[in-house]
Amino acid sequence: MSRIAKPGQLTAIKEAGKRPRHLWLRRGTHAAPVRFSGYLSRQPKLGLLLFGIFLVGAVGLIDFFAGPMFSFLPFYLLPVALTTWYVGRRAGLALTLAGVSLWALNYIAARPVGWDSLAAYWNIGMQVIIFTVVAVTLSKMRQALNNERELARTDPVTGVANWRAFYERVEQTIFYARRYKTPFTGVYMDVDNFKAVNDHFGHSTGDFCLRVVADTLLENTRATDLVARIAGDEFAVLMPETSPEQARAVIGRLGENLLAAMERNGWPATFSIGVATYLAPPDTADSLIKASDDLMYSVKNGGKNGIRYAVYGGPSQPGSAATRVAS
Repeated sequence: MSRIAKPGQLTAIKEAGKRPRHLWLRRGTHAAPVRFSGYLSRQPKLGLLLFGIFLVGAVGLIDFFAGPMFSFLPFYLLPVALTTWYVGRRAGLALTLAGVSLWALNYIAARPVGWDSLAAYWNIGMQVIIFTVVAVTLSKMRQALNNERELARTDPVTGVANWRAFYERVEQTIFYARRYKTPFTGVYMDVDNFKAVNDHFGHSTGDFCLRVVADTLLENTRATDLVARIAGDEFAVLMPETSPEQARAVIGRLGENLLAAMERNGWPATFSIGVATYLAPPDTADSLIKASDDLMYSVKNGGKNGIRYAVYGGPSQPGSAATRVAS
């Protein structure tokens, strides 16, 4: 006898260790250096490069007037480090060349140099090596940090965004919608009967099923939308600048394509989907996520395999559901 019941007859069973419902991530307080670093990261690279060149020139000028009694070598490294970190390796190496050249000119001008001895070549060569090592090392550190950040925001099974990345994008979208008065839509969905897929076909097939779901979501949404795997068999989609009518058209087609993908693979999975469209943005990201999550759970509690829509922030009832339709 088959271990799989017909779609719609299985009771929803949550995976062990899944995120508790409505346990939302909170944004912590950032220290001033972190905020300053974020500010620099958002500046145009050309502007940062020009600022680095200005700093190298300023250090070279101070070094020239200070004379041989004072060493300003470490101060040449500061603009090199900043440019390498925020602009890139090539820019850092170019500033390395400029910094070493200025230092060498001041070195030659401040003291007699015997070019017939090894000392002058050695000193200048060592500074070139030091500056280059600093630039290359910082460049590799920056690349490693960027890779780590990317991995920290990517679901390892499906390759789409994870919960952290989704929450951050929702906050950004709320800020944008509040500023430009645009609607947006949040979608929360659960793969019904996913435990049956895991139990009958194995966990490797279960992971493949999740990847099929993620790929289907990506294929049926825009490049400006964000697809994320929240936890276990739960997915979310954020759709900026999307009206209720647009959301209905897209999600209706998306639901059909998801079911078709499950049928092609012989999996007894369906989908419970909650769609919350905001004409006026909520106060927090939690509000959007909770609204779409509640809609999704209302579908599951009503028999699964359906879509429930709601519009919030309408002119008649700001901040509450203006319409709600199940299908």
